[in-house]
Amino acid sequence: MNMGNKKGQAILFAIVGVTIALAIGVTVASRNLSSISRVTRSDSAARAYAAAEGGIERLLALSDAVLTSLVVDTSGEQCEPAGFSKSVREGGFCSIIYTPTAGDMAGSMADVKVENFSANEGEFYAFSIPSGYTKEVNMEGYSTNDSPRVNICWSRDGVEPSAIAYLSYDANGNVSRNSLVPSGEYSGDISDYGFTSVDRRTPSATNPYNYCSEVTLVKNPYGLRIQPLFKDEDIGVSAVGESSLPNQGFKFISIGSVNEQSEVKSKAVTVFRSLPYMPGFFDYSIFSAALP
Repeated sequence: MNMGNKKGQAILFAIVGVTIALAIGVTVASRNLSSISRVTRSDSAARAYAAAEGGIERLLALSDAVLTSLVVDTSGEQCEPAGFSKSVREGGFCSIIYTPTAGDMAGSMADVKVENFSANEGEFYAFSIPSGYTKEVNMEGYSTNDSPRVNICWSRDGVEPSAIAYLSYDANGNVSRNSLVPSGEYSGDISDYGFTSVDRRTPSATNPYNYCSEVTLVKNPYGLRIQPLFKDEDIGVSAVGESSLPNQGFKFISIGSVNEQSEVKSKAVTVFRSLPYMPGFFDYSIFSAALP
């Protein structure tokens, strides 16, 4: 082999080596860039979510009167009196512009909106209550019928059901009360106290509860108080003979956004806040045979 062939082979090996090194370098660089991009997207998404949560916290600090003014305002005129900026987003939104820290190149904001709600899960006003605690459902203006009715539903699959005590009252202090027990459950403990037995039903897509009872309230009801007995419980209340339940509180919608390098990341958070109500009733009133 002459000297020229040796030089040609050396050049070829060098070219192959450089090509392999370049390929490895490009692959590593590409992976690093992809990793940085994923981290950036993850960080932007987390910051957008935090911005949305900040909007919810601001709304939770407002009084009912201010929140009501934001509910009825669809033009954004009440944003500034409530401490917000008028949003470019249509539909009654207000904006919160967060002040960035020094050196932070990403701007963040939250668009917030307040609505009233009468149901938060399909046709139901749904909530979870720990055993022994009371939840109140606003019934003001619900019905003018002599015997207004609602459905009280409870218990989801995989959870042993509780018994349910409920009490409805009007604006003058008149009260109607009863208690419900799943058929075959707790009968040895509470059957002598006037509990109404309720048979198990088959849940559906629109009604996921295992037990439902159509109950009659006091005439011209003002409130309905519900307490689970013996176990924590998921409960849903729906209207019967009326289009819907009355207003149950405020629905907060907050859309957090982060603008980083001309790319906007957004996250939305929705929170329901019920109207205020009094603490629970005494256990002796549940198990007594008649109203005190």
